[in-house]
Amino acid sequence: MKRLIDPNFEWLSFLAAMGLMSRLPIGAAEVGPQHRARSPIWYPAVGLVLGIFLAAFSLIFPQNWPSPVEAALLLILWVSFTGALHLDGLADAADAWVGGMGDRQRTLDIMKDPTCGPMAVVVLVLALLLKFVLIFSLVQSDGWPALLVIPFMARAWLLPILFSMPYARAGKFDPQTVQTSENQREQGGMASDIASGLSIRAAQISFGLTQLLAILLLSSYFFGSGLGLGFWIGSLIASFTLFVLLRWQFLSRAGGYTGDLLGASIELQELILLIISIGVIGSS
Repeated sequence: MKRLIDPNFEWLSFLAAMGLMSRLPIGAAEVGPQHRARSPIWYPAVGLVLGIFLAAFSLIFPQNWPSPVEAALLLILWVSFTGALHLDGLADAADAWVGGMGDRQRTLDIMKDPTCGPMAVVVLVLALLLKFVLIFSLVQSDGWPALLVIPFMARAWLLPILFSMPYARAGKFDPQTVQTSENQREQGGMASDIASGLSIRAAQISFGLTQLLAILLLSSYFFGSGLGLGFWIGSLIASFTLFVLLRWQFLSRAGGYTGDLLGASIELQELILLIISIGVIGSS
């Protein structure tokens, strides 16, 4: 009887996700294009690893130290874990949305440009400033459970983007095609293997399991208070609304998603989830 799940294949796919989405010293010589194509279903798991780091750091941080110091160090840990990969995507997307002036090809070309324009700098400064203030507010409210769940909840919303729209660089990939040439992979960037072989069913299951895990973790910590359920419902509404807006913009301006747009989506989802957490947990 053929196994429905190959543990070794899934482990290598998880390592592929960790290798892309984090700067942890994860390496596996056996990781190949087929594992990178499968890796998106493990993106929320990468976020969970990050969340564990953040929550553990907040719990062991000396209570007599100033809260701004803790918030700053948490932000540094947050950015360092990803190597600022998603912030780079946010910066490129900001430059492209302004400099593209509504033209699809110009927008895509600007996102591939390695230089950083003034709009990118402004957006990065504002995003990091807002994130610091929100983390500071959580620290003061003893909201470490939010630090645990927000990173993997934000990364889970990449999955609806991946299975509901095409890869943006037209003529290079069909998101429903399993096989692509090596030349296509080289031209397509980091999103090429994903676009070539993501299982929509697996992505949907991964997304559903992530939401279930989030509500279980939140409810177990806030048992009896209703805050866990309130946080989850609020985050689901806010994240879904943001997803709809991003999907509309990605399709209308770029024709689909790119690696930079996926990174920008993570950063924006984290911000909106932090805002919801302050509204629910911080005000309690």
